[in-house]
Parts: sequence; structure tokens; C-alpha cells
Amino acid sequence: MEKISYPKVWNLDKVFMGGSKSSQFSDHIKRLEALVYELEDSVKAMITPLSTNEIIKVGSFSRKHRKHSLVLIAS
Repeated sequence: MEKISYPKVWNLDKVFMGGSKSSQFSDHIKRLEALVYELEDSVKAMITPLSTNEIIKVGSFSRKHRKHSLVLIAS
């Protein structure tokens, strides 16, 4: 498998007009923070499944938060 390297410092001007000082970047960071806090709260509230009914709840949790994971990974 080929290893892909990325620079440790990104030129945010290529991604967000105005770079790290842009309102787009600020809004994006706020959105990611909100998603992380929502995910954290959901994980804290999740119980270890002990029955089939509880396993269904975990599956529902996974489907609900899958979109957040994709947003965080894509970001």
C-alpha cells in the first residue's frame, strides 16, 4: 500500500477564501466542534447492550452518527 504524505501546515487560502481568518473557516470549525460535542454527549449516554433490544439502540446510534463521522473525516 502506498503511503500518502501531506504537509503539516496547510495553505488554508486554497480551501477557504481568506484562510484561517475567513468567516467560512470559522463557521466550519464551529460546526465541527458542535458535531464533536454532540457525538461526545451521545457516547456518554450510550449504555453497553445487555439485550437484543439494547443492541438495536446501539445500531440506531451508529446510523445516526455515521454522517457526523463522514463530515469529520472529510474535513
